[in-house]
Amino acid sequence: MENQVQSGDDGKILVHVGYPKCASSWLQSSVFTQAAAVVTPWPTVTNEVIEKFVWLSDGNFDAAAVRQEFFDDWRAIGRRGMAVVSHEVLVGNPILGIYGADHVAERISKVFPEARILICVREQASLAHSIWCEYVRRGGAVPFETFVSREGVGTGYRSMCAPEYFDFASVVAKYAELFGRDRVLCLPVEVLRRAPQEFSRRLAEFCGHDEFRNVPVDVVYPGAGVISTEIRRMFNRAFRPLSVGRGKRSALDGMFGRVSSALGKRMPPSFELKRSARAKAAFMSEMRLQCSESNLRLQDFVEFSLKELGYAMP
Repeated sequence: MENQVQSGDDGKILVHVGYPKCASSWLQSSVFTQAAAVVTPWPTVTNEVIEKFVWLSDGNFDAAAVRQEFFDDWRAIGRRGMAVVSHEVLVGNPILGIYGADHVAERISKVFPEARILICVREQASLAHSIWCEYVRRGGAVPFETFVSREGVGTGYRSMCAPEYFDFASVVAKYAELFGRDRVLCLPVEVLRRAPQEFSRRLAEFCGHDEFRNVPVDVVYPGAGVISTEIRRMFNRAFRPLSVGRGKRSALDGMFGRVSSALGKRMPPSFELKRSARAKAAFMSEMRLQCSESNLRLQDFVEFSLKELGYAMP
């Protein structure tokens, strides 16, 4: 039967679009790939979905062809289950210079009009700082304040991390418009930290798979400390150019990581707390109004209190 998987159960499709730094690695390695009820025709590590939904020009994008290829790959697996497409860069990634979440959403709706959409979010200042830490890990040398600041940025230009990226409400609303509110689930990652059973319950109910309730919660890629990251940034400034899109780490990169981590651990914990607070204050000094307005609209799509979870609200 055309575009249906004969070996599947009901042909359900879940598309997890991001955000980065919002438990994506845990979902991909511990939930989606370990659960027997899930099939991943295009695993995250292949970046196939990014090639198809992000990089293809409009002139080369053929929704019917992409859909057919996906179902062919699913059929080749020959296993029952719900198909999952998961890649956090589908909502964009400032480090890679990828934005245009609305455009990607429209492409997804053309290829998988029957899909359910999962969007995980994180308090904006925390997310911005985590993205900056990843930027430094890749060789970036710009301070966090410069990375997010709009000061001195002229009309038509943006900071390295564009402020529009943190307007979660607009992205969620776009998916709700395309797929229907009942087929879009927005989960704050803070719920996973504070009440993992609630996070898993809501995910299981949305997907219709109780198996998701019993997945242990663990940190797949622990973040480096703030001080360690600052030290590494200084190393980068002196010795290493920015490296984006290269999978393998060099020996020099590994040395930077080990040395900065060791030095950072020697600093008093109070230094870490003060630097984290300063970074959040720097972000919010410019972004509080925009974030609070977006979060107010986002609350309509989230069943948990964003204010109680630490999100800026009017």
